[in-house]
Amino acid sequence: MSSLYKAKIPTSFIEALRMCKDHAKAKHNLSVERIADEMGLTAVRLYQHLENGDMPLSRVRSYQRACHCNYVTLYMAHGDDCMLIKIPNGKKMSDEQMLNINATFHKALSKLTEFYTSSQDPESTIAALTEHMANAAWHRANVEKHLQPELDFNEAE
Repeated sequence: MSSLYKAKIPTSFIEALRMCKDHAKAKHNLSVERIADEMGLTAVRLYQHLENGDMPLSRVRSYQRACHCNYVTLYMAHGDDCMLIKIPNGKKMSDEQMLNINATFHKALSKLTEFYTSSQDPESTIAALTEHMANAAWHRANVEKHLQPELDFNEAE
């Protein structure tokens, strides 16, 4: 299961753009210049997009691909009360995945209990519930696809 919802969900378009840039730098050592080059833009133009939040939708996909993340898409989906999950391939669940779904359920239930007993920390409660819902939704779709599994071309990831 991807860790889509373990990260902070951006609250603005500019924050989503910056989170992509920060992810690219931290995880893949990509500078703004390298990201811009991969997108076919000048670094100056990409800096303007990041500063003003005026990136056209037609460039968002190439930006996210260059940054190896999808915070802009996550922001837009979350803004419409939608949840993103990776498309499963119908493969059998590993022991680690089984433990992970149990852990996310336990964490979500613990946070929910804490919230209803002391009304504290709604942000972490929402984050735990969202992570578990995404995890459970992925497994639901994986069970549906189990009858017709796809080839796993990304097994190394």
